[in-house]
Amino acid sequence: MFVYEGNVSAGATPGYNINLLNPREFKSYWDFFNPKLKGKIISIDIRQVRGAGLPWQYLYYNPELGPPYIKRLYSEMDVTMTGDIRQAIDWLATGKFTLCIPCRNVARGKHQGLPIEDFEPYDLKEGISLSSAYGQVVLMNRAPHPNAAKVFINWLLSRDGQAAFQKVMSLPEDPKDSRRIDVPKDHIPAPDRRKDVMKYFDLDDPEAKDIRPVIKLLDEVLAGRK
Repeated sequence: MFVYEGNVSAGATPGYNINLLNPREFKSYWDFFNPKLKGKIISIDIRQVRGAGLPWQYLYYNPELGPPYIKRLYSEMDVTMTGDIRQAIDWLATGKFTLCIPCRNVARGKHQGLPIEDFEPYDLKEGISLSSAYGQVVLMNRAPHPNAAKVFINWLLSRDGQAAFQKVMSLPEDPKDSRRIDVPKDHIPAPDRRKDVMKYFDLDDPEAKDIRPVIKLLDEVLAGRK
């Protein structure tokens, strides 16, 4: 499997209600233990939402956060869990909750005019995630037309192919970014462009792909809250 897409953040950054939270007051994920946020945090439940693993991988496998962070956040801050992403966004937008972590679709909600925003990718000192989303390709064994498949893969991974991929697949609220550094990034908003000086946590690292330990830990922590 070859990974060719490398998107900054990929929905891993926390979302917030712009009328209730000033992002400049928070420089670290550990700052979210502010007492005024207790009972005001909502979280997308990885146990209920398929495809919600990326931000959880970031929290669990990031050496600056990891299991200690998850244990504290979900045992001390009275976090509300939901398996309904739309509900989470609605509650965040209406002010029932101030912060959403981990969250999904905040950028889409903002694009629709809701008073919500993601933290900028480089706001928090623990760095940011890098994800391929669905930007992966593999040459199947015994493919019906192996030579045609090889031709397509060689084109897809070329400069022209990656430029076409970025242009066709990008949305205003969901830009796609090739890992090739020789492909123009003009369509990608400045905050979402990769920077040479930034540290990234690559969610496609094989050692950070297993979400089973995350689910096990979350089960244990939430069971202790009852």
